[in-house]
Amino acid sequence: MLGSMFDNVNKMPNALARLDSKPIRVLTVASKVELAVLHVVEAEPSSADMGAMCERNPLHSFMFNAHGKLLNANKAALEAFQSCHPDPVADRRITLKKLFHLGYYPGGQEEAQAACEEAYNDVFNMKLDCHRHPQPHKSRKDGTIRWEMIEMWPMQDPIDASPAVLVKKYDITAQKDLELKLSIQQQELQRQNQELERYSAAMLEDKLRLQEQADSLSQRLEAVLHEKYERTTFDADTPIDKTLAYLESVIQGRCPPVQAALDLYHILSESGTDLRQPIGLKKQLLQEYSLDADVGQSMLQLLQGSGQRSEPFPGSGGAGQTEAAGEALARRTSSLATASLMPSITPALERHLQDAGSSWQFDIFAFAEETPGNTLSLLAMHFFQQSGVLKHYTTSERHFWRWVQRIESGYVASNPYHNSVHVASVLQMAHMLLTHGGIRQSNAMGMREVYGTYWSAITHDFEHGGLNNDFLGGPVFSEDTVPLRKQIINMVLGTDMKKHFDIVSRFQAAFKKASSSGNSTIDIDWAAVKTEDKTLMHQMLLKCADIGHLAADLSTHKRWPTSWKRSSSARG
Repeated sequence: MLGSMFDNVNKMPNALARLDSKPIRVLTVASKVELAVLHVVEAEPSSADMGAMCERNPLHSFMFNAHGKLLNANKAALEAFQSCHPDPVADRRITLKKLFHLGYYPGGQEEAQAACEEAYNDVFNMKLDCHRHPQPHKSRKDGTIRWEMIEMWPMQDPIDASPAVLVKKYDITAQKDLELKLSIQQQELQRQNQELERYSAAMLEDKLRLQEQADSLSQRLEAVLHEKYERTTFDADTPIDKTLAYLESVIQGRCPPVQAALDLYHILSESGTDLRQPIGLKKQLLQEYSLDADVGQSMLQLLQGSGQRSEPFPGSGGAGQTEAAGEALARRTSSLATASLMPSITPALERHLQDAGSSWQFDIFAFAEETPGNTLSLLAMHFFQQSGVLKHYTTSERHFWRWVQRIESGYVASNPYHNSVHVASVLQMAHMLLTHGGIRQSNAMGMREVYGTYWSAITHDFEHGGLNNDFLGGPVFSEDTVPLRKQIINMVLGTDMKKHFDIVSRFQAAFKKASSSGNSTIDIDWAAVKTEDKTLMHQMLLKCADIGHLAADLSTHKRWPTSWKRSSSARG
């Protein structure tokens, strides 16, 4: 029965179209199940509906043939065109050409005709998918400019299939206003950028001019002060340093004063000039520089190595021993069996050791008070363990402890400065330079070099009477071809103050390019650095560690110059 209800479904009006049909079971009265067919249909828009939709479309829609004559247009398009021709006498026939001539072009009718011809060519000759043309219009009410977009799509006349074009017009005034605002803003930004560039160029010129004036005034002021006042600062530059500085200023385009060139000429032309020693070192230390006479004489003796042998400190073994220092060290290490056992590490000592491995202002004197007789040994054991050196070289802690205890016993407590506390301070600063100064991070040193640096710090003043190495009977270790011993020998000898200016001058010359370009040790390709330059770097590291107390707390630092002065006075 239900199936018969859909028998005439195919006779429905064209406005309906059957989309799907499928059999189903339906439960009827008395619990009876019957077979039926379900038809799913959906209404399709009729031609009349489509026409109504087109008529009510707010967009202006036209259709023209290849000659520009109107084939069809919707209501909105016709009303808009008629409103533009209120004169009843005027020709109101709509053509594609008139559509373009309705625009308000700066170039008048010629620009409108050119726009029309371009549209014809794109649509009918080039057969582009779509041609777009923004058209300006002048408002009759207030004279403002509004914009409409003309879009044209090539098609065929649905009646005779001849070439035709579908044209749509819609308002784009808001879009054009936004584009105009953005264009104005962009032009303003460009103008501001140009002003900033001119201002920046003017600032640069002013900076260069002021720099030249400042350099000139600085040179004049320096000359006046040099003539009027006695020099109170120490000039540590060697002739080589002065020559390099002069050449660098010339290379950089600066004009050094003529007097500087004359002074340099006289220095280099004098016979017997030591190129690696400061000019007038004796005069500076003993006459011009404000130093205690004894201290100045002691510094001159250390820096020049030209003094008499002084009496050693009591118990130091003396500098007059006949055996070489390397032989003495080898013989004395036979007493390792008598070294004391390593003390237990209390929580307080553990905190001190942790601080020693991470602080530039480590209080070495507070640590020494907690570790009498073991200050150097405990610090050395901690750093050798922490750095992995003991594990790398499979050295037993017991053997290492006995060895370092013997080294510590060679530092005499009665020496006010060159004692085990000073050496422990040097070792701690060397460790900081290695781990927190960029040395290890830059791969400037491998494990062997780290091992050698620690040993150099530990032994650099071994049985030192407070004199330079001219009085110590030779280096601590005998010269051989083992790289480790060679490194330790070079580093220990580098702490000899007699070689201070020579090492500093060579180091500055070797690494001047890297420092002037702002590069750190991390940026240097150490694999390409020459062996002798690496040796200079090793020596400078230990030299910096040797005076590392300059980075300590002020109260800690001030104790070291006092101790050094007492040491100088004790030597006479």
